[in-house]
Amino acid sequence: MALLKLVLLALLIRKVTPVCRLQGMAQPPELTKDGDFILGGIFTFRTGYRGSVPTFQSLPDPPTCLNINVREFKFAQTMIFAIEEINQNAAMLPNHTLGYKIYNSCGMTNIMKAAIDLASGQREIIDERNCTKADTAQAVLGHSGSAPTVGFARIIGRFQIPV
Repeated sequence: MALLKLVLLALLIRKVTPVCRLQGMAQPPELTKDGDFILGGIFTFRTGYRGSVPTFQSLPDPPTCLNINVREFKFAQTMIFAIEEINQNAAMLPNHTLGYKIYNSCGMTNIMKAAIDLASGQREIIDERNCTKADTAQAVLGHSGSAPTVGFARIIGRFQIPV
């Protein structure tokens, strides 16, 4: 009987293990605006990068992005324009505003970190209670390429965030 009480006590006070854990933080968003509802965007403003060779013993240094991608920057500007138009029309979202967090994926190197960052609200540990609902991003506009978007859509989908 005492053993049963001990086991039940251990189960009640056990440490909650995190379900999701970030392995390093994403770069801060390139473009951001606060709002009641946040829309995320992941675009490749710059392509080509110079980075260190991974040693797999520590986290690699963040890559240095090289070339500017005007097409992707126009996509981000279009997103911002649409959000501003919605915010200026009081009939569309009365008493609420839209905000945004737009990340540069630097080719494809930072897509997953940005996706997790949007889903987790920049917290290192996401526990069981919060692993299924986002604190910040209500939806994410994806990369213009389908292959990278499918990859991060699978991660974002676990948090029930539409892409």
